[in-house]
Amino acid sequence: MRYYEKKGLIRVNRDNSGRRCYSESDVEWIKFIKKLKDTGMILKDIETYSRLRYEGAETMPERLSMLQKHREYVLFQQRK
Repeated sequence: MRYYEKKGLIRVNRDNSGRRCYSESDVEWIKFIKKLKDTGMILKDIETYSRLRYEGAETMPERLSMLQKHREYVLFQQRK
C-alpha cells in the first residue's frame, strides 16, 4: 500500500495523527489496481491510468481506450 502511495497510484487521506484513512472507494481502487497487475498491465501504464483517474471524468475516453488496448493484449496472450 505504501508503495502504491509512493508511486502516486493511490491518494489516501490521513487523520489528525497522520494515520491513513482508507475509504471504501480507496479499497475498491486498490482492488482494481491489483486486477490490472494480475492481467499483466505494466506499472507505467497503471501509473498513467491512475493519474488520469485523479484528473477526473473528462479523462474517461482516454482511460477507456487504455483498457480496450489492454484487453486486446490480454486476449492475444490467451491465444498464444
